[in-house]
Amino acid sequence: MGNEYRKLAVELAEKGQPIPSPEKSNLDKTFDIWNSLISHRKIGCNDGMNITIRLDDGSLYPAIQMSDGEKVMLFLIAQTLQAPVNGFIITDEPEMYLHKTILKKLWDALENQRQDCIFLYLTHDLDFATSRVTATKIWIKSFTYPETWDMEIIPENELPESMLMELLGSRKNILFCEGEKGKIDEKMYNILFPNFTITPLGGCFEVINHTKAFNKIPNINVKALGIIDSDHHPHQRLSKLKSQSIYHFKVAEVENLLLDEEFLKVLGTHIMADTNVLTNIKDDVIEELNKQKELQASNFVSARIDYYFKDSNVVKGNAIGDLQSNFKKFTNEIKIQEFYQERIDELESIIATKDYTKAISVFNNKSIKKIVEKHFKISDFTERAIKLLQFDQSTQGLILKYFPEELLKKEQ
Repeated sequence: MGNEYRKLAVELAEKGQPIPSPEKSNLDKTFDIWNSLISHRKIGCNDGMNITIRLDDGSLYPAIQMSDGEKVMLFLIAQTLQAPVNGFIITDEPEMYLHKTILKKLWDALENQRQDCIFLYLTHDLDFATSRVTATKIWIKSFTYPETWDMEIIPENELPESMLMELLGSRKNILFCEGEKGKIDEKMYNILFPNFTITPLGGCFEVINHTKAFNKIPNINVKALGIIDSDHHPHQRLSKLKSQSIYHFKVAEVENLLLDEEFLKVLGTHIMADTNVLTNIKDDVIEELNKQKELQASNFVSARIDYYFKDSNVVKGNAIGDLQSNFKKFTNEIKIQEFYQERIDELESIIATKDYTKAISVFNNKSIKKIVEKHFKISDFTERAIKLLQFDQSTQGLILKYFPEELLKKEQ
């Protein structure tokens, strides 16, 4: 093309005619895209033969010394620009050797350059798949050697697309739980329920909504279950959630599972604690509950109202009269003083009888572990307890007894 342009330029110049700007070759376009993605290294071919990369300090190195990522990026750009007009561009693992900061930008640029083509990606990178916002996503449900493929378009759903794609690839049932990735909830459930794909979501409402949404998906091979803390949930509400595959365990929150009396006995033996320590722990937990009973009762009532409001039909109505009627029904059923006194009576009964098991079933306070740490003379109770649970399988049964039979059967 260089010689043709030079010849045309000479002819036009001799005739006194204007010389048009040269069209960019695919090589020029390749360099433009490459340079737009990496600002501190510029690629070029100044002598017309050798591709080199120039660093910010002016030094050069030849293409043969490029990193694997640089070579792959150059190859992908060149191959895409050379593809036939109106063709298919099929790429297996488009993320291979590419840094996350470049991956999306590269394929955005290539799709923009080759809008005449259809791009097909085969990828395990869910973040990349999600970044193709206008693409049709297809998941491979199963494969039977040598050539039987069961594939299906990923359906629209209330779940975030990246999460949906990840979970559809699971061969195990899903267990949605509260908490965050890497935190105590996920760690404990991975130990206790190894036959589930554990997926932490944050709060109980996220668990409830995601479980319902996932189980609406037709023609899937796995089922979703939810597990939530029993903290401040009315018994009627918890019973209703069971019919939707959402279960709860029998203590206020997940940290309290590790406060089981028999579990603490085993841990105390491992760290060679005094024999009377467990009695002191139990007494101090009851005493702390007594100090906080008004706060605990108030929080319980507040949460109960919040749950009831979300479960009610206050916001539903086709006319203002419907809204007013629903709101009146809601307010008539909220009896704050009655709810509060019921909770106070329950807590005082637990305190009076020193019922430790019931105490950890209702005491919603993550700092209770400090009582254990004080008497065991350690500063890392949670970490030690998780390790004990992981490496001493006999302790797992002490914790699993707090979970519903329906969930345990599905784990088997």
